Amino acid sequence: MSLRSARNIIGIPLGCDPAIPMLFSHHVRTVPFFGLGHAIALLAILCLPCMVFADDQWRIQGSLHTTHFDPQPDHNNLNRLLSMENWRDDNWHGGLALFDNSYYQPSQYLYVGYSRDLDAAGRFYWRVTGGLVHGYKGEYEDKLPLNANGIAPIIIPSLGIRAGSVFGEVQLLGLAGAMLTLGYSWGD
Repeated sequence: MSLRSARNIIGIPLGCDPAIPMLFSHHVRTVPFFGLGHAIALLAILCLPCMVFADDQWRIQGSLHTTHFDPQPDHNNLNRLLSMENWRDDNWHGGLALFDNSYYQPSQYLYVGYSRDLDAAGRFYWRVTGGLVHGYKGEYEDKLPLNANGIAPIIIPSLGIRAGSVFGEVQLLGLAGAMLTLGYSWGD
């Protein structure tokens, strides 16, 4: 099996629906879903903290779609975000998100955040996270303010809705765009 064939098996063709057979794969750029670094980081956030924070609430979420306010042909609107968060009873939380940024570069976001309910039933909420993002490199390094060596501080406000253990959020990505996510929570 060639490297190109292996990339087509584990990657998603950019610019076309993943369900479409890859008849013209030599015309479509592919990006692997997970690299070795993503796999190691995901294993660490899934296994190691569980032993330390066994009584806290855990959340996992993924992105459904990203929209850019000033869309460009090279923008990635399916950034394959996967995040894991640990929530305390006082609504403070921390997490790690793995994703492909707007320019198809593997990226990571390490953050802390705070959340408050918007209604008495706790169905609607807002939250804000802040931390460091890594991955905007090369010709795209200037796309984030204060980016140095591919690392930049960012703040992400969100509005969410929850129904039992399932939740969805709209996350505002600065002035660049917004992302729709869906997730699941478990634990205390």
